[in-house]
Amino acid sequence: MLAGAQQYAFSNQFVALVPGVVVAAAVFAFNLLGEGARAATDPFSAVSLSPRAVGALGRGILAVTLLGALFFGVVQARSDRTVHR
Repeated sequence: MLAGAQQYAFSNQFVALVPGVVVAAAVFAFNLLGEGARAATDPFSAVSLSPRAVGALGRGILAVTLLGALFFGVVQARSDRTVHR
C-alpha cells in the first residue's frame, strides 16, 4: 500500500498516512505481544499470567476476532450489493 501511494507523495500527502499508521500500529502491537509473552514466561519476573487473566485474554481476542469478521462481512455484503445493481 505504501509503494502504491509513493507516486502521490508530493501531490497528496494524506494518501500515505493511513497505510503508514497501520504499519506503525502493527509494529507496536507485535512489540507489546512479544513483551507480554517474554514477561509471562520469565520465571524471575513479578508479572505472571494467572488462569483468570488467560481467560480474560482469550475472551478479548475472541471479541476482537468476531468484531473483525462481522465488519469484514458487512463490508463484503455492501460491496457485493453495489456491484450487482
